[in-house]
Amino acid sequence: MKKKSRVEAPLPSTNGSSVAAGAENGPFGNGDIVGIITKEMKKKVFPSTSKGADSMEVDVETVGNGEVHGKKRKEKKKYRSSDVTASNNTSLDAVISDKPGNKVGKNVKGNKRKGPEFRGDETSAVPSTSLSTAMEGANVSMDGGVVPEPVGMQIYWYLASVEANVREIAALALVKELTAAQKDYEESGLGKEERDAEAVILGEGKLEDGLGDCSPAVQYALRRLVRGVASSRESSRQGFALALAAVLGTVPCIRGAAVIKLVEKNLEITASMKGPEMRDALLGQLFAFGAVVRSTRLFGQADKPDQQELAKEVTQRLLSLAKKKTFLREPAVYLVAELGEQLGAQGFERGVCAAPLFSDFLRDESGSPDALLLAIKLYKKLPPSLRSSCPLIPESGNFDDLFQPSNLQRLVPCLQESSFSHPRIHLVWHSLLDILFAPHSGQETPKSIKKGKKKRSFETESSLEVKVAAFWAIVVEGALITSSHERKHLAMHLAVLFLQRLPSLTYSKYILSKSFLTCLLDCTSSRDNLLFKAAQQCIGDICKWAETSEERRIPLILAFQSYSDGKFDKSTRTQSVRTLMSGLTTISGYHMLYKALVDINNVAVGPDGDAILSTIGAGYKKQETTAEDAGEDEDSESEKDKHTIAWVMDLLRILPQLAWAKLPISAVLEELVIKSMPLLTPVVPLSEDEQESVEKLQSTLQRLSTAVTKVTSGDQKERLVAMIGIIVQLLYETLVSPKVAVDTANEISIICRKVFGDLVEFEVESDVDEESEAAPFMDVLVDVLLSLLAESSVAVRTSAEQVFKVFSADLNSSGLADMLRVVKSNSRAGRHKPLVEVDEGNDDEEIVDVEDSDEEMDDNVDGNDDEDDESDDSDHEHEDTEILPKRESFNVGVRKLDSGEVEESDSEPSDLDDEAMFKFDKHLAQILKHRKHGTGSGGSDDPKDAQNQLQQFKLRVLSLLEYFVHKHPGNVLVLSILPSLLHVFVISCSSEGNSQVTDRVSSILLQKIFRGGRGYPKGPQVNQSALKDLLRKALKLASRSTIKRVCVVAENCIYWLLKVILGNCEKEQDKDVEEILSLALEDFFEQKKCKLSAEFFRQCYSRFPSLGNSLLERLLDKCANARSEHLQLEAVRLAGGILGFAAKSARNPKNLSPAEASSRAESLKPYIGSLTGAVMNFLKKPPVKSSKRAEVFQFCVSVVELLSILYPGKSLSEFINSDVAAPAIEALSNPAHGKGRLSNLVIRLQELLVTKH
Repeated sequence: MKKKSRVEAPLPSTNGSSVAAGAENGPFGNGDIVGIITKEMKKKVFPSTSKGADSMEVDVETVGNGEVHGKKRKEKKKYRSSDVTASNNTSLDAVISDKPGNKVGKNVKGNKRKGPEFRGDETSAVPSTSLSTAMEGANVSMDGGVVPEPVGMQIYWYLASVEANVREIAALALVKELTAAQKDYEESGLGKEERDAEAVILGEGKLEDGLGDCSPAVQYALRRLVRGVASSRESSRQGFALALAAVLGTVPCIRGAAVIKLVEKNLEITASMKGPEMRDALLGQLFAFGAVVRSTRLFGQADKPDQQELAKEVTQRLLSLAKKKTFLREPAVYLVAELGEQLGAQGFERGVCAAPLFSDFLRDESGSPDALLLAIKLYKKLPPSLRSSCPLIPESGNFDDLFQPSNLQRLVPCLQESSFSHPRIHLVWHSLLDILFAPHSGQETPKSIKKGKKKRSFETESSLEVKVAAFWAIVVEGALITSSHERKHLAMHLAVLFLQRLPSLTYSKYILSKSFLTCLLDCTSSRDNLLFKAAQQCIGDICKWAETSEERRIPLILAFQSYSDGKFDKSTRTQSVRTLMSGLTTISGYHMLYKALVDINNVAVGPDGDAILSTIGAGYKKQETTAEDAGEDEDSESEKDKHTIAWVMDLLRILPQLAWAKLPISAVLEELVIKSMPLLTPVVPLSEDEQESVEKLQSTLQRLSTAVTKVTSGDQKERLVAMIGIIVQLLYETLVSPKVAVDTANEISIICRKVFGDLVEFEVESDVDEESEAAPFMDVLVDVLLSLLAESSVAVRTSAEQVFKVFSADLNSSGLADMLRVVKSNSRAGRHKPLVEVDEGNDDEEIVDVEDSDEEMDDNVDGNDDEDDESDDSDHEHEDTEILPKRESFNVGVRKLDSGEVEESDSEPSDLDDEAMFKFDKHLAQILKHRKHGTGSGGSDDPKDAQNQLQQFKLRVLSLLEYFVHKHPGNVLVLSILPSLLHVFVISCSSEGNSQVTDRVSSILLQKIFRGGRGYPKGPQVNQSALKDLLRKALKLASRSTIKRVCVVAENCIYWLLKVILGNCEKEQDKDVEEILSLALEDFFEQKKCKLSAEFFRQCYSRFPSLGNSLLERLLDKCANARSEHLQLEAVRLAGGILGFAAKSARNPKNLSPAEASSRAESLKPYIGSLTGAVMNFLKKPPVKSSKRAEVFQFCVSVVELLSILYPGKSLSEFINSDVAAPAIEALSNPAHGKGRLSNLVIRLQELLVTKH
């Protein structure tokens, strides 16, 4: 058998609570103190019975006898007490008094076994079928259901149960029966000879010394229990140890020396034992001695010599076990400590201390956590000689110095070794925490003592804070976090235990230190990290601790964000900060967090930026820097302050929005913005104009907050909340960039006065721009939003997008033109002439221009190299990505960007020089100055960086357009958006384009406009001529573009344009559209460079059947006159599709009703000549290949059948001249056509022609 590398001791898992002697966390815990039977337990186990219980039906889940194929067999049976045949007096004595040949005796395994052999089914008893005859006694109601009181041998079966309550019932039932049996035995008055004779009859030989006064039932039970603690089946060790402790503590005739001999005899380790058997024997000894210790009766206070000798023997044996195996050390030492605690001073010194291994263990095991556990548990009782020889006890001899930094350094090695119990926490940690937090156990102090202890209590709390800080910094941060994975995992468990025990929340700053949180961030940085799940579990436990109160949430949020630069959730892949913040439900909680963030921001912005960590709490130890590193530290601190300001501002920005989602908006704005905003320190002091703009925004915000309660309409409230949100974000933005407030304050006030003037009164400013005042509010709003999207922070841009969404229904053509100008800015095709050009002179009727031929493009490339080089130089000039806040300057700036002109250009149409431009607009002056001198403040010197910023700005505006076309597909402005997006898409598809812009525009066109399926523009405002012109250009683009993506978008655009044009026509047909498609069809058949496919035209007439007849005559003509057989065949297929020759087509002649056939015959009259001419041409000159010939003959057959169906009263001679038909019929009789499908088609065609003729 393969040996296991390490066997864990049967210790319970630690759940964060302190360890109590004999409780569930002990090595032999059963949920109650072993060996102590309380009155409540007796009442629960021995209730009063009634006659009505005889017919009670009980469901019992029993464990089968042994194992079947390695799987435990469970049976669930119903028992009725009336069916039980055994006597109610059946007891353990009755079972034992049976002869060995009885049925019960045969089923009790191990009675005749010799030698200390142990098997996994040692405690297995009779099969489960015999349980029905042994069910007697009262029924006990437990949480899991009704459990009957076991009797007889059933007691031992129940002791191995995995349910703790079942084991408890069995142990108490055993104590009950043994007590009764011993009492009957003592009353019988048997002498020694009779007892020896009875023992011989039972096959047990001589009685062990010390058990002569015990009844045979007690003797049997002791042997059975001692053997059972060595069994590894289910929970045998726990159950049998519990019963053994209870029996030893209850039956007074049992002597401790006899139990020791019984353990030595039945659990002796021999050389013939294998690994598992030896392990079971060692664990059996441990549990047996543990039961002796937990019994308490055998030792008392150890005042008597025999009790002292017993204590010495048990101590020696337990420490001997600890020396043998590592996994036995912790439980063995814990039992020794428990034994020492229950003994008196004299008994402890003469009993436990007298054991030779005890003093050696304390003296020699200086690096063992078990020795430390023993020392701190028994420190008060240790004699001075042992105290002085123990290296783990403070050198001063004062146990209060245990947590002094000098002594903690000595304890580090043994505390590091405690990680061998991974993943459990060693018991020494619980003992240390009990001592550390003993004065703050939470017990109430009498009023008479409180007054005298106020000063002492303050000193104690101060001392405790120092101890906690020192312990965490030296032991956890200095020894565990910097070590192995197991010790890091231990540190995570300790953090949770410490936080649960802290008497004051101010101590949490030492636990939530930078080192510890950095460790968590490192462990969660990758899913491949071995501690990834453990770290996430630790974060979850800490969050559960903080969720109990808002006072705990706030420091935890600050700690998480401060040491992760505000990216804790992203770094740890959790939602911890989001969950903690969502748990704030009161205005006081938000105000506390807000105030804490304000303090951090002011410290970071102020001159004393180094104090920021002290505001949050950086731990006990602080790093000292030398004079050489002073400069580097200063730079790092400055960079750190920038990150701190960034995440603090991000958190401050979202607080009001989180708060007013749960609380009234007016109260939130009053507490978190209006009153608290002046507490924040700006990065740069505000000028007079900037301060005036901030005050104007605050005044507007205050008026809007009062209007929230008056709003009843849902749409109006959404607009009001969105506008409040952007004003709040602008106020925060002024702390970092005050220029934003100056540029937007007036426009914001104008917008609010025009939109919300009926809800609240606004003062009319005297210095308001007349042009902005007269313009529609949506023009001003779009202008402001574009300027914010160009140069603001993420929070402001997000708020701007939200404002656009709630106001998008009011978008007008002028505002849309500004947005489209941004999207088209700097969209040039480089050296080559673009496939698509946009006429800037008429934004409402933009047209797509495509080059007429490839040769024209080549000539343009070869003949204009100089101009192209000039254009390239212009392209590499610095591009300014900021958008002017005022509408006029915004338009001018974007046109400059779009045209790519520079200040020195000879083609500049303006008569203004640089100085005049400076006066005209400060923002444009900065652009020109930047281009003239090559540098500039606030702009990037890298052209690539400027270009990237412009692309990002475009993507933001495209997001707004995407939302608009998605929410308002029927708005006529969509027709103005389409040409510009096509222009940008074609340019970006070139090698010089941006892939992000290409993908976004393609998504908008295909998913939102062409395939949205939510409607299209309708009404008299739709400009049909402009759409038809755009249709021509789109067809040209689809037929000439060599880029597949462009062709796909152009074809979908054509389908959509046809839907809009035909959907807005009074008639089903439109002559201009038919002519446009006819020209495209002619181009398809005549021009080799045409990229259109036959499938495109098939989609056109299948989607719009009214267009089919307009294409039919040209297709029939191409059936005879196309350039090649392939094109002829394509014409045949297209014509057949229009005529409905497909079997499943709705236009199939065979599926038409009489009325439909009559209408169809009337519509086809103009094309009869072309149809018959095409048929005769194919009959005269059929294709060479048989597959093509079969397809052509099939078309001819379908045409003749169509004519016969639509015109049943006419013969073929009325449509075909007989002189022309005769040669064709004669050609069909040629046997060269072969056999098969082709032959069948020829025969069918001959029949039709002859019949019709």
